Amino acid sequence: MSIDIKNQILNIIKSFSQKDLYFSSIDLFNTLGYKTDRTQRLDDTSYNGFKTEFDFDNILNENNALFDEWQKIELLFQLTKTELQHTSDLFDTGKIEDKNYESYLFFALELKSETYSRTKLAGITREINKLFKMPVMILFKYNHLLTFSIIDRRLHKRDDDKDVLKKVTLIKDINIKNPHKR
Repeated sequence: MSIDIKNQILNIIKSFSQKDLYFSSIDLFNTLGYKTDRTQRLDDTSYNGFKTEFDFDNILNENNALFDEWQKIELLFQLTKTELQHTSDLFDTGKIEDKNYESYLFFALELKSETYSRTKLAGITREINKLFKMPVMILFKYNHLLTFSIIDRRLHKRDDDKDVLKKVTLIKDINIKNPHKR
């Protein structure tokens, strides 16, 4: 990764303390090579707006999703197979997985408290992923920290219409005010 891109990422991370969550998140993912025109912001970025938009009564466990902690949720964008073919090779592993996902959703979620355990963030990630037939990447913001969260999914062995949610991977507690240079 070039020094220029590292500096851009560093500056964008710092911008989360001043700029709107939506725009900072879009800037960050664009810099990481995830660019798409498939964006549609939620009219109401509260928990109730999210619930109304995605109509998920009786699907989610509200205790695990920590809805009382949500300050703001932003639907950032959807990446499809077409856009994924055009992303930079920044995170390319060279491996071909045995999954057949046509798209991915990206959300940013701002939470109220100062700190969250891995277990709590993984619980929120699992609950949001229950709503969609595609993997959902979540960028959490709380206190002056960012955490990236993605869940591994696999196709259900007996029911092609279902996925099995597996391990949640977190890049946790990136300090917005003083990100580490690496």
